[in-house]
Amino acid sequence: MTGFARGIAGRAVDVIALGLGAAVLAPTFRHLAAARPDLLARVRHELFAARGGEFVSEVGAVEKAAFVAKMLGSDGGFARSSAGPQPPARRQPAGVAELLFAGDLLAAEGLGARSLSDALRARIAEASCFVVNIEGTVSTESHAIAPFLTRRGLAQLARYARDPDDGGWSSRHDVDELRAVFAGLPRVVASVANNHTLDDGLDGFDRTLALLRGLGHEIVGDARTDEGVVAIGVGAHRVGMFALTYGSNRRAGADGCHLQFDDVPHRIARDRAARLVDRLRDRGATHVVALLHWGHEHEHEPTRAQESCARLLGDAGVSAIIGHHPHLLQRTDHARPPWVSYSLGDFVGGDRTIWSRFGSMVALRFGPDGAVSGELIPTVQAPFWEAQRTMLLCEAPPLERAVFARFFASKLARGSCTSPTPRARRDQREAAS
Repeated sequence: MTGFARGIAGRAVDVIALGLGAAVLAPTFRHLAAARPDLLARVRHELFAARGGEFVSEVGAVEKAAFVAKMLGSDGGFARSSAGPQPPARRQPAGVAELLFAGDLLAAEGLGARSLSDALRARIAEASCFVVNIEGTVSTESHAIAPFLTRRGLAQLARYARDPDDGGWSSRHDVDELRAVFAGLPRVVASVANNHTLDDGLDGFDRTLALLRGLGHEIVGDARTDEGVVAIGVGAHRVGMFALTYGSNRRAGADGCHLQFDDVPHRIARDRAARLVDRLRDRGATHVVALLHWGHEHEHEPTRAQESCARLLGDAGVSAIIGHHPHLLQRTDHARPPWVSYSLGDFVGGDRTIWSRFGSMVALRFGPDGAVSGELIPTVQAPFWEAQRTMLLCEAPPLERAVFARFFASKLARGSCTSPTPRARRDQREAAS
């Protein structure tokens, strides 16, 4: 099939997915959420992984089909959104230090320097530091699961029988390809607390950390060293980060590698959160950012448990929360502290179906007394029938720019929020006790 024919066929798939999602899938899942939350929970594999179970071996054909339906698309949350177009964000004056956060970087076929557009690279280069979730292991050869992009992936999806020891299910980056992706970008902090970084076992995790450090990247999320936290200078401020994940695909040997939630749906004890924040404050952090691998795959909205967890983390002194894992862009809340971006979606890689190829970056700027301001920067991946490439929304083809203008407007939130000073936080906790 020629490239032109693939493009026409792919656009037809997009239109069908949009119509099917709006007319069938989205109403069905909303009905399940309201009427049968127990059934909805059966298509959330994270609940199984958190207790050491295996989703594909514990549920039936109906639940598996429902999970695939979520992957194929819904309505993007349009029915629940009344947001209209928003004016473009005002760019921060030149020279103001910012941290730039992206979502999941998944193993994809043929990664390289051209995987990021020139305009996207230029925008990332404006930041003092770039923070990204490395969703997978790192080795000297790549292996992308890619369910919709390869015959192997389609066969795995059709069987839908996951074997934890089957290397075919490992998400693995090639170190040279990653080097090319990050070439010319600012300082990189790689988050490794996610469900895929143990896909090659404990030896593979150690290899991943060594290769990432060999690229000059800093690591956050290895709980065996320094409690999985990192503190870096950003302009006049020092920003501390810690990373948590809901679980891991491979349980054997995984204990202690990552900081994990106390329970899924996502909960962390207040005193434990406070200890993480205090540990970073003791290292001079003026602001604390939590990197959370949480939520449920292919769902457009965070859960109430996540909202409660975000409030608790804010009370503990966290200035901002950056989330990933659902493979979809979810909303950002900033009306009151902390700044919360529930999911930034996929940055690079993934199945790149109609919704999962749309994501965002977050540029955070840090002010005195815990102030945080931010800007969301929409990104678009090329569709699955084209070579891997991530670009800014303004560079995307007309269909993407037209269809997703309202989608992004419903997810964008701009402004600033101020948290109490570190001393005030501690005084509040001491008074409460």
